[in-house]
Amino acid sequence: MTEGEFTHFYRSSLMDCVTECLLSRHCQALSYNREVLHCFLHEYNNQTGLRDRNGYFFSDITSWPKFWLGPCLFSNCSTNEKCVLDEGVPSCVISECTELPVLANALIPYGHRGVNDTRTYQCDLGYKTDWDPVLRCGRDGQWEYHHPPCRIINCGNPTTFLHSVNNMTGTTFASSVTSLCDAGYTAGALSIERTCGADERWTNQTLECEIVSCNDTKDVLFIPNTARKMSSTTYGSAIEYNCVTGYNSTQKYFEKTCLADGNWSTNSLECIAICFIEEGYEYQSYSGLCLKYINERINHGSANSRCSAEGASLARIDSGRKHNDAVNFMKKNNANGFVHIQGSDRADNGDWRYDDGDRMRYTRWKKREWWEGFDEPNGWLLQYYVGYYTSDYRWYDENENEKGSYLCEKYRLI
Repeated sequence: MTEGEFTHFYRSSLMDCVTECLLSRHCQALSYNREVLHCFLHEYNNQTGLRDRNGYFFSDITSWPKFWLGPCLFSNCSTNEKCVLDEGVPSCVISECTELPVLANALIPYGHRGVNDTRTYQCDLGYKTDWDPVLRCGRDGQWEYHHPPCRIINCGNPTTFLHSVNNMTGTTFASSVTSLCDAGYTAGALSIERTCGADERWTNQTLECEIVSCNDTKDVLFIPNTARKMSSTTYGSAIEYNCVTGYNSTQKYFEKTCLADGNWSTNSLECIAICFIEEGYEYQSYSGLCLKYINERINHGSANSRCSAEGASLARIDSGRKHNDAVNFMKKNNANGFVHIQGSDRADNGDWRYDDGDRMRYTRWKKREWWEGFDEPNGWLLQYYVGYYTSDYRWYDENENEKGSYLCEKYRLI
């Protein structure tokens, strides 16, 4: 339709068309088609398009005599009313709607506004209607339409990808959601942003988050003097470290953890040798002894002094495990003859005790056959000290002048 047309009629004569224009207070011109009996009323009379319409007769209403209105000539109808005669008596009835309503987020095109005329409105971008988008001019002169005419599009909650989290500004049109991988997971794009579109869908992007892996090369995982146990190198996995045999630490339990940034936790474990290896002591794994063999032929008192001088003591053999380790250690070092160890009954003949006064409850005394003489120790002899003879690795008691090599025992306090 052409701008300026405010109503139209079918099956009307030219006189009817003129009369309707004269009865309408804001009608300025009319167009009439004799073939289809179609009448348009215009509120403007200076539009070129009105005059050039093909097949229509155009007329400015001022060229028509108003006496045709008869009794309605002096009616005082409102802008949206027209005068009608009821048995010759004029009255005003509503014929059109005037002011268009203001529809939020919608566009109403120009059109007819007579009673029962309709206008089809269009929602703005990002908005939609749940009904027919139609306004109808009611008989009361008011436009009728559903409420609300347009509502903002809602895309709903967006997909949450595996191992990710969504940060949203909302779920309505033009809202955005940023998807980020969870801590410990990564993707080619560290994050993606999706937008709620006019089609009620989030833009089609995906985020594939994969678990972070930490470097598993030996130089990264190596801690001196430890053994490690691991099942995986991915985020959250832990490597358990333990000191190897002969080493110890103040930490009872230690582990490295694969962090979210792909690095291992930086805490470390220091395993310190139980024995003073740098001084020649060797760890015996069966019993835990730290032994040093000195192949110097001296008496028991001197051997004890030499051990004490380096913070050690003569070896205390108080269990079968220690005895077996001591024997193997002496064999390894090619010990020969008598070897001094800790133990004496000098304070009370026959009452054998260690240096700290504890009674020697474990012994490996030599048991002699009948032709060899007496069993060890020979209680009737004043022989106060104990040691091994490497011929059978049994204990023998000897006097204070007996010379032999010796075993020192020393531990590092951790």
